Amino acid sequence: MQLGMKTRYSHFYNYYKKLPTPENKPAIKELKDKLSDDDNNWSDFELEFGNYCKEFISIEDFETVFDDVSTELAKYISQKQNRFNFDVDFALSIIQCLGSPEKFLQRADREKIEGFKKNWANHSPWYTNLITFNYSTSLENLLKKINLSNNISVQGVQKQLKINPVIHIHGTTSEYMVLGVNEISQISNTKLRENPYVISALVKPECNKAMKHLIERDCESIIDNSNLICLFGTSIGDTDKIWWETIGAWVKKPYTQLIIFSKGEKEIPALKRYKIIREEDYIRSYFLSKTKLNEDEKVRISDKIIIGYDTNIFDFQLDEKETNLSEIQG
Repeated sequence: MQLGMKTRYSHFYNYYKKLPTPENKPAIKELKDKLSDDDNNWSDFELEFGNYCKEFISIEDFETVFDDVSTELAKYISQKQNRFNFDVDFALSIIQCLGSPEKFLQRADREKIEGFKKNWANHSPWYTNLITFNYSTSLENLLKKINLSNNISVQGVQKQLKINPVIHIHGTTSEYMVLGVNEISQISNTKLRENPYVISALVKPECNKAMKHLIERDCESIIDNSNLICLFGTSIGDTDKIWWETIGAWVKKPYTQLIIFSKGEKEIPALKRYKIIREEDYIRSYFLSKTKLNEDEKVRISDKIIIGYDTNIFDFQLDEKETNLSEIQG
């Protein structure tokens, strides 16, 4: 979305409902008629799909609809990604985003992170790990433009930065694609909720476990061994609650800092910047509400959570390729 791709849930919904539906698959038509196009976030769609499961009479109906949604979603995102030109060189900007995210914060927050990084002034190299919830490979396409081992300046001192390969926690449009809910209770159909095949298809942790790729284990290890974590471009929704709980437990550890970059739902004029404090407090509290921390723990770690509100991090403008209309329609 930051690159200009129309990949909100509402964008896909408007595309999906216009696709022709086979006459022998009425369950797909019923889904298109009932799903709402009001929500913008994928987590909202996933929750809505979990709730919609009460409409399925049989596992065959579930599989027909679930397979159709997954297939068409993969096609849609691939089409959107392929329409963009990644030949522009954003090397320096990408390195700053990934190696020095504090540069995009307000001065006081920036200096706080710079001071925090001094704890590792004598360590080199520094590593950046990338975990994405996106199905697209846009990030990899951008990283192709840079050497994954670079030097960055930290308060005038040169440090070697190594950027590790991207990990797709929900898979990609071509492999291990995961679409679903966080836990069994988010499936409204009690009959389907007991079916192991439905669980392994729709409940994200169980789906990843069934695929045997151990990506979740790798991500847990990366989080546990990190000192600074940045969240960017996520709605912090309930269908990925397992990860907010994991990060919530991690931030209690010593020598940890969390930055949450939020685009913000409200545009705040420069003369009324004081209102950002309210938005920052809301975002911080919202994240903490998704963790398993008790109230005392939330208070203790609150100042370890910095909010980057409406910054220009990853603000890359890519050009769209000349694309034939028939290509877009598939």
